[in-house]
Amino acid sequence: MPLGTGRVYELSVQQKSRWERDGGEEVWQALVEVRGPWSSEERRAALERVVQNNESFRTSYVEVSGLKYPVQNVETQGRIAWSEAAEINLEQEAALLRESRDHIRVAVKREAADHQTVLVSIRGLSADEATVELLLDQWSSGDGAEESTGYAQFSAWQKELEKSPEGEAYWAAVKARSVPLQLPFDGNEQRGRAMLSHRLSERIAQSWQEYENPAAVLLAVWQHILWRLTGEKETAIAVRLTEREFEELRNVAGPVEKWAPLTWGSGESLNLGDAARDAVLRCMRRRAGARIWKNLTSVS
Repeated sequence: MPLGTGRVYELSVQQKSRWERDGGEEVWQALVEVRGPWSSEERRAALERVVQNNESFRTSYVEVSGLKYPVQNVETQGRIAWSEAAEINLEQEAALLRESRDHIRVAVKREAADHQTVLVSIRGLSADEATVELLLDQWSSGDGAEESTGYAQFSAWQKELEKSPEGEAYWAAVKARSVPLQLPFDGNEQRGRAMLSHRLSERIAQSWQEYENPAAVLLAVWQHILWRLTGEKETAIAVRLTEREFEELRNVAGPVEKWAPLTWGSGESLNLGDAARDAVLRCMRRRAGARIWKNLTSVS
């Protein structure tokens, strides 16, 4: 695909990670029911306003000879493919979007005069879960409100953080102490099944109720299992950070989530209750560090 007349930017850190994973094949889709008066002309016009006011919804990705990653091409005009059919096929709609130059595809199935089923498809390099929700919210309200921060600005900010002395020092330290864990079943196609004892299941349930933080409790269980399997007293796993808690990023259209290492120190005397308590504290520190630094490199 040749470059258009829009503005060209390097991919963000998040987009590069997705490109390495699937080559830009991922498609985000939302299947929703709409009840009430329906006018295809008005609904399409409302969606066009949203697309024009959010540059991620009108961004193409162009591969350039000599470059490892494609570039973002923010076009002046968004392209929306709109169809109305008796049935909606999610896989087919995703395939059609991949094969086309469209930015967004919309398929509408009329269930009744005041009842429609609508499928919205958008490229994975342009969206995450919060982005899809943003698109639907702005489309349903009809306001087409502009995003507080453009995705190109967000991408530039991420690159500045990554290349800052603090950022480079942090990730260099992470790489220096990172050694892949050797699990007992690595390379073994025959995987066993393990059942939790009734007593251990009760302890997990009690921890869940005590700390009111299911994610932290499950994190504690997982890292406790890693310690039991590997014997390593310190491990690190990747933790998904949405970054949507920052006000300036709440309404940004585009993938902003990242993964950061969360380290864990264990020991023979550490029981599951202590593990859950430690995980909750670390998650609290992670959120506090995120608010202070905003680059999330203070996770430990």
